[in-house]
Amino acid sequence: MAFTNQPGTLLGPLTTTWTMPASCSVYMPPCSTCDQGFRGQSCNAISGGQVQDNTACWPPVTKGVASPTWPFVGWGFYSPGLACPAGYTTACTAVYGQRPEWDTQFTLVSSETAVGCCPTGFTCGNINGNTCIATATSTAVPTAFCDGSDLTDSGTETFPNVVTITQTNTASGEVDVSTSTRTAMMLFAPMFQLNFQASDLPASTTASTTRPSPTASSSQQSTTSAADGDRTSKSSGGLSSGARVGLGVGIGLGVAFLLALSGFVYYYRRSRRVQLPLGGELHDNEVSEAADSPKVVKSPAQVYEMGDYYAPAELPGDGHGGDHGGHAAARYV
Repeated sequence: MAFTNQPGTLLGPLTTTWTMPASCSVYMPPCSTCDQGFRGQSCNAISGGQVQDNTACWPPVTKGVASPTWPFVGWGFYSPGLACPAGYTTACTAVYGQRPEWDTQFTLVSSETAVGCCPTGFTCGNINGNTCIATATSTAVPTAFCDGSDLTDSGTETFPNVVTITQTNTASGEVDVSTSTRTAMMLFAPMFQLNFQASDLPASTTASTTRPSPTASSSQQSTTSAADGDRTSKSSGGLSSGARVGLGVGIGLGVAFLLALSGFVYYYRRSRRVQLPLGGELHDNEVSEAADSPKVVKSPAQVYEMGDYYAPAELPGDGHGGDHGGHAAARYV
């Protein structure tokens, strides 16, 4: 029986991932030969160990929310709801004013979206309220039975399986043994309905987003990281383009100035060298290497042998020296 168009009970917000107790993942068949198993249950000692819905298998609710009567037939919804419990995923979506993907138990208000959170591999259904459904055809699931308020016969059941049934005819005392094969088992789990509006989503998520998922928060983080990285690169990436252009122009002008200065010095020294007389830059008595043949650069004054000074006289044409009082003619050193 499906329950729809109910106002529902606001259980509170669910914005972070919640993890349920491990016992909430155990499937409890009503009997050893039953082909159904229910998850999120507990053993009720008052009802003779009968299986019933367990509120501890639901995410925390706001203080003051009344506990549901057994069976739950859908407890309520979470709003704003942005994160499915651990092990659960978004299995269906409903948008206000649009056709929902399942028979929604609780009605939506304008601009509101709802998702149904189910264990991985389950689909959304409405069997006595919001329910998650899966068919176990070739898998292993944890199962247990109730003994008063305790779980017994805990183990893992693999499908398909073979069930042996023993029956005794009380009249004849004969024992009949028969076997049957169960190829499938229907699994049921509570569905958690999460309602939200666009204003409840992170700033980077657009209004068209219809279901809360890790993807939304991951894209926000990657966008923020990319923006922060861009700002960091701009702030720590060195000089701006204008500064780099100015620096390049300054370096170019400096190099041109040095080249011009070097050329000026070179031509200036060369012009000075041309204007000086040959050997003008040499020290006294040094031989100039620029002439075709060595030339002696005379000292500023004549050097004579010691003795009386006589002015130089021209020798006679016959090669004899003149008479100057018996003194020898002066000669150059």
